[in-house]
Amino acid sequence: MTKPSLYLSSYIDKHRSRYYQSLSTVRTTNDLGQWVRFFLVAVRDTAREGRDTFEQILNLRQKAEQKATSLGRKAGNARRLLKLLYKQPSIGAKDVVEHLDVTHATAMKLIRDFEEFGILKETTGRQRNRRYLFAEYVNLFIHD
Repeated sequence: MTKPSLYLSSYIDKHRSRYYQSLSTVRTTNDLGQWVRFFLVAVRDTAREGRDTFEQILNLRQKAEQKATSLGRKAGNARRLLKLLYKQPSIGAKDVVEHLDVTHATAMKLIRDFEEFGILKETTGRQRNRRYLFAEYVNLFIHD
């Protein structure tokens, strides 16, 4: 894992007033225990959110793998494209050509298949140099 799995800053930002109130209480009453409780709740809630996101990623991966496998002789390239999408969820045909070492026509066929499956969504609205997003995956990381 190359990214942090417990991103406490997000929790603290979301609960900023309680965080500052806890720090102020420590400063004025020397009650460190209530700040520790706040911090432990932050760790617990952040860990739960991380676990839930990870489970959603596994479910999404399973569904996407099943779709990729249904492509018959294109399944190998489709699985390689999925692997790329988990590293780079926004791609263009050029990215597929370079990373999968396939022709532009093959890349576009795979992209169209992934669009039909609902895995990729075109994001530019252009006719040339289109970009595609693995939106369902990206949305797993966007929290209110």
